[in-house]
Amino acid sequence: MRITIVTLGSLGDVQPYLGLALGLRAAGHSVRMATHREFETLVRGRGMEFAPIEGNPQALLESEVGLEWLETDNNPVRYIGTALRILGPMIDSILDGCWAACRDADVVIDSMPLLAGLQSAERLGIPGFYVMCVPVDPSRAYPHPLVPLPRPLNAIGPLNLLTHAAVAQALWLPTSKVINRWRASLGMRPIGVRGLTAYRLQRRIPTIFGYSDRVMPRPADWPAHVHVAGYWFVNQTGIWQPPADLAAFLAEGPPPVSIGFGSMKVRDPLAAKHLVLEALRRTGQRAVVLGGWAGLGRGALPPTVFAADAVPHDWLFPRVAAVVRHGGAGTTAAGLRAGVPSIITPFFGDQPLWGARVAELGVGPAPIPSAG
Repeated sequence: MRITIVTLGSLGDVQPYLGLALGLRAAGHSVRMATHREFETLVRGRGMEFAPIEGNPQALLESEVGLEWLETDNNPVRYIGTALRILGPMIDSILDGCWAACRDADVVIDSMPLLAGLQSAERLGIPGFYVMCVPVDPSRAYPHPLVPLPRPLNAIGPLNLLTHAAVAQALWLPTSKVINRWRASLGMRPIGVRGLTAYRLQRRIPTIFGYSDRVMPRPADWPAHVHVAGYWFVNQTGIWQPPADLAAFLAEGPPPVSIGFGSMKVRDPLAAKHLVLEALRRTGQRAVVLGGWAGLGRGALPPTVFAADAVPHDWLFPRVAAVVRHGGAGTTAAGLRAGVPSIITPFFGDQPLWGARVAELGVGPAPIPSAG
């Protein structure tokens, strides 16, 4: 079968679906990934077809509105509002790009809140699947990940359902006109006032969540067509070889701490770097600092700190004493897989959820709020 996977976001958002794509290809299917041009080399390098979708995630997060988005903390209204300010000018081209990427597919797998892939599958009359690495389906068991209610409020079933309904409407109302205009151009009827979440649930579209149910148990009130499949990883151990200086650093002392915040940006990288170095000095730890988009590894560093732009997590994390990360779904999974303590400093989005789960599972301390 010809399968198109639609996914947008940073590397941490896209990479799990690349892992899924590799599994589908190993099962004998032809797979195309529709995502940002930034990841074309990554996708084609793994032998997959590529289709472009509008947007450069790094440039967007480096913009003023992108930095505002990262500073929305746990405020879902600000988070969604700022996200829509970022995506608003691109929604038309994202919808058109998804349609172009899906037109010759036999199956569509969609991970986008806009559900452009699933709507394309509807128009084509082919099967569509919804996949996510975050538990976003309504449940009485927990609130929506964007509304991290404190205890004991997060144990109130009706309140949890209300958070899911509120987020669904907050995403639908500002985008409904654009999406329904696009549907009309393809000869489809408009989606009603209940929005995209209701559209997906009412159609009983098979839904697969890519995380472990040992980390986030499957709620009893989910319907039978919703599944928790486990994590999807892109393994590079045995393929990637470390540079000699990194290998020497790891060999010359006790296991260091890995510190990095992936695609998260900070307004003052120098201040963030000084904070990291002071924490290492006080605790007497060696560290591998993964600069990422925050640029933490720039400039002079003490000999107890090794700086790298990026190192594959499946190679590095089993070799360190602990992992300090922002708490995205993918990097949290990699830290858990490595069997080392995770220290989560969430910025926004679903990161507080994974930080809380790490603490509740006893594999790391309570989340440490990010200074942004």
